[in-house]
Amino acid sequence: MNIWLDDQRKAPDGWIHPHNIDELEVLMQSVRELKDFYIETMSFDFHLSHQKNGVDVMKYLVEKCNQYNTRRFWPKTVL
Repeated sequence: MNIWLDDQRKAPDGWIHPHNIDELEVLMQSVRELKDFYIETMSFDFHLSHQKNGVDVMKYLVEKCNQYNTRRFWPKTVL
């Protein structure tokens, strides 16, 4: 799974596009039962039109991946 968190720019083809932490929470709820769920690449916009910024969302996602025992979690930097 490739995650593109941005509230203004369009996601590239093949990326899941949450616009804020609320949408990411819905995504995590939908994939948490999948045994083969993993995150390949993440791109997080820092300045979101939400009270939580990209760093807050990253911390949330890492916490959930640990909680759900995600078998593979190798975030890469995408500029």
